[in-house]
Amino acid sequence: MIHECLIVGGGLAGLTAGIRCAEAGLKVAVVSGGESALTFASGSIDVLGSIPGQPVVRRPFDAIDCLAELSPGHPYAKIGREKVFQSLGWFHGQMAEVGLELGLASDCRENQWRITAAGSLRPTWLSQPATKAMPWECFHGDGACLQKVVFVNITGFLDFMPELAMCGLKQHPSFRSVAVEHFNINLPLEHGHGATADTMRAPQLASAMGDRDMDILARVLSERVQDAELVVMPACFDPDLGCNRLQKLRQRTGLNIIDIATLPPSVHGLRLHKALRNRFRALGGFLIPGTEVRHGTVDGDRVMSVSTGEDLLSADHFILASGSFFSKGLQSVKESMSDPCSVQEPVFNLDLHSWADQPKDFSSHQFLAPEGQNFVRSGVALNQSGQPMVAGKGLHNLHVSGAVLGGYDPVQECSGGGVAISTGWQAAENVICQVKGQQV
Repeated sequence: MIHECLIVGGGLAGLTAGIRCAEAGLKVAVVSGGESALTFASGSIDVLGSIPGQPVVRRPFDAIDCLAELSPGHPYAKIGREKVFQSLGWFHGQMAEVGLELGLASDCRENQWRITAAGSLRPTWLSQPATKAMPWECFHGDGACLQKVVFVNITGFLDFMPELAMCGLKQHPSFRSVAVEHFNINLPLEHGHGATADTMRAPQLASAMGDRDMDILARVLSERVQDAELVVMPACFDPDLGCNRLQKLRQRTGLNIIDIATLPPSVHGLRLHKALRNRFRALGGFLIPGTEVRHGTVDGDRVMSVSTGEDLLSADHFILASGSFFSKGLQSVKESMSDPCSVQEPVFNLDLHSWADQPKDFSSHQFLAPEGQNFVRSGVALNQSGQPMVAGKGLHNLHVSGAVLGGYDPVQECSGGGVAISTGWQAAENVICQVKGQQV
């Protein structure tokens, strides 16, 4: 079968592009080599949380213009803030269609805060679970709207450390006068078949808990933390999209309970991945899992096909959403110990962003360097027409989205999810426009 669009990569960017193409009625396939980075993700969607030299970003879409001035090669600069906002709003609606409700701040153009498993605070735009966001002002100043926060773990569960989270949160200036406590709750794990929590990761723990466990949680929480404005627990409640045990626990206790992603695999990330796949399939998209694309065939300014090593897959249009180093969408190459590292895009050998041409700045010896790691900014470069290039020549029917793109730092900027979604959506819009134009 020859598809109108073939997408290489089944992560956030690739499935976003696939959903938009399928929604427009295109014959679209997504080729996925395995589990995406979403398995390791928080399940929240960051748009923009930080710009160098400026305070934490409260209104991410408004800040895109400033970011574009500082970094004209940034993916957001090429898309524009209103299209970024449009694509993120569309994505929010698509996830709701398959039962994944993602939480927004009361002002939909503002960030909200999420607490990490280490107790740090990160600005994000969409959050799991879809609880009412804490006002932005709670985390600036004296934290007056919160008097007590309690971290609660399941006894023996090793992938969440409430003591660490408590210490991390107390380091934030807004929480120095807030009471922060922690304790564990013993559970029988009704469906654990005798296994204990210390042998489980978050998805297994979620499957092991039954009604009896939820009864114990509701009783102990009601007895011990009724005076807390916020209760923080590990994300081990709702592995399936139709599951709402956390919401029922909130209702039974009357507490504001949030669950946060722990060490991978992430329940929230898995839920997001499942929602994306379900929506793609519901719209008629064709998923080809467990298939690694090894290289592409280019003729002139067009991609003709991609090879898996066993099969050639042909299409009229292609979207490369293969991810960064984690997903092998980019590869670092070092010929010898004395040579500097270089970066390659392995499928088409596409031209890369200029950061990849500065091997002396490839990385910092400091893991959490304040300026970030420069190799993170490596990735595919686009010409003035938004096309990827091979040896300076643009490819007309190939579009690129997500972490394989260069010119931005998702870690420093808190922008990974927003870039993946907006560039995936824009790549799909470009394909739709080309296909509809050809049909006319």
